[in-house]
Amino acid sequence: MPPPQLSPVSREASQPPKKYHRTNGERLPGDLFNEQATWAQILEPHGWTHLKSLGNEDFWRRPGKEQGLSATTNFAGGDYLYVFSTSTIFEPRVGISKFAAYTFLEHNGDFSAATKALVAQGYVEDSLERGTD
Repeated sequence: MPPPQLSPVSREASQPPKKYHRTNGERLPGDLFNEQATWAQILEPHGWTHLKSLGNEDFWRRPGKEQGLSATTNFAGGDYLYVFSTSTIFEPRVGISKFAAYTFLEHNGDFSAATKALVAQGYVEDSLERGTD
């Protein structure tokens, strides 16, 4: 079971924070993270185990589980995490992006904090315009 302080990921959680705005097609920090990060970089530090790859699809086991499959990434070419287990912070059978997974694993679901952390790590385009919302 996940630590009690973590909340389950909901379908509404995929919305990026509104503090940063796109101008002229620029990508937000979460967009850049989705493009550049790997699932291994996101999941493995939190105890997830990569089991195998079949083509571009990867299969994962959740922390605390000794046998069996818990999730997949890149199913049918979609760059999403699909968790089958009900014993994680993620809602089962709902595809989530790398940015959303990172946000829940590293920032307890706080998209604003996750965005700020990604900006500090350099996930920003030079001409990204910061809003005042």
